[in-house]
Amino acid sequence: MRTFRCLCSLVTLAALAAPCAQAQLQTEAPKDHKRTRADAFKELDHNGDELLSPKEWPGNERSFRRMDSNHDGVLSREEFLATNGRHWNELFQNLDFNEDGVITRLEWQDDEEAFNRLDRNHDGAIDRREFYRLW
Repeated sequence: MRTFRCLCSLVTLAALAAPCAQAQLQTEAPKDHKRTRADAFKELDHNGDELLSPKEWPGNERSFRRMDSNHDGVLSREEFLATNGRHWNELFQNLDFNEDGVITRLEWQDDEEAFNRLDRNHDGAIDRREFYRLW
């Protein structure tokens, strides 16, 4: 029930924040460099084989299966950049108001318990890997 409520809150927040969000992702790169979804794919592809294996995927098994549209056990660049991948990336981006690559307590609009559950390393911020584990 709490997970469902958290999911509903996140979706609502994303819808409210969408007009304020930009179409690309940010990194800790120079401020004038906008990180794209393709950049995120490259960062996740640790072995450089142009595929994301379940071990390289920062989320849970369910989210991986949802992204794996052809059910071949790996995520291609195309699958990652497709609608589902774009949806989760944009949701994170919409919650990251200052575009620093993490969602801090100040940016988080849901309850503190949900934030603490997602902030698995307890550093006061939800990074992309922690966020994807929700799904």
